Amino acid sequence: MQFFGNKDNDLLYLKVRSKLNLAYWTAFDLNHYVTNYSNSINQYEFSNLIDQYYICINIYNEAEDLIEYLPDDHKRSLLILRNYVKNCLSHFRIDNFFTDNKNSEQEEIEMLEMLDHEKVFFDNHKEYLIQETFEYDLLQAHKYFSKGVIQLFNFINSLLFTQDDKKLDQLEKIIDSFMSSRILIESSLKNKDCHNNLLSDFVLMHADRFNLFKKDDFKNYLLSNIQFIRFWHENFLLHERFCKLMFEEKSFLNLTELELFDNESTKYTSCITKAGIEITLKELEFMGEDTPHIEIYSAKRITSPIESLLHKNRTRLTK
Repeated sequence: MQFFGNKDNDLLYLKVRSKLNLAYWTAFDLNHYVTNYSNSINQYEFSNLIDQYYICINIYNEAEDLIEYLPDDHKRSLLILRNYVKNCLSHFRIDNFFTDNKNSEQEEIEMLEMLDHEKVFFDNHKEYLIQETFEYDLLQAHKYFSKGVIQLFNFINSLLFTQDDKKLDQLEKIIDSFMSSRILIESSLKNKDCHNNLLSDFVLMHADRFNLFKKDDFKNYLLSNIQFIRFWHENFLLHERFCKLMFEEKSFLNLTELELFDNESTKYTSCITKAGIEITLKELEFMGEDTPHIEIYSAKRITSPIESLLHKNRTRLTK
């Protein structure tokens, strides 16, 4: 972070950030699981899902209390993150999932509102970030990706009322958004400064526990973060290729391809979510913070990373 310079404040900042991130990713995991796999959830499992949601709330409350002990930019930066996570926790609520009969229009409005909240968070939060970091680059890439998602959403909704030549023009813009997110992430993965800044955070996490530092800790932490970024990259690429396929074949709503695309995107989201939770749990462990048991529900739908995610020969979407 640009304002780092006091070890005690910086370390507390990292602890609060990791707690907020853990609350976010765990709540997102629950919502993602319930939204996509509701048919396989029994009453016992749903009760456990609800219990874990309130664990997320407790983690969030712990982080919120600690923010008050931080000064100036440390505090301002975390308040931006806190406000975003608070909004997400409200959106990710699952206790009324099976009784809240939302129609597709309401769900679409909520999705667009969430993307708008993301944009506000990204624009405000990035001011405090060092630019040569994975975090900064991912925020920038996700901004392009969110733009592409909104464009794709509007494109599909207007298919019946748009002439084919206009559809191609719209697809070019959508492809450009997804391509921009993908290229930005590819550049980030090759940037050694991003690796070095991740190392700086890793060393800071061990500031009070250097004697517990293990030989392969940073190597594993770096590889976990790189894998996390690569999952994002593959999802960006999937969206880009799906739109290119429509553009090249001038086939604008092939239901088979659309269903396959949706299934693959859901799998990548599961992998991203699992990785996000595991990274934040490891960060808190590095800093000596106790965490409750977290069940990663997205992991239940990842049977084989090779088979489910790489699947190079399965479909034209991933040629």
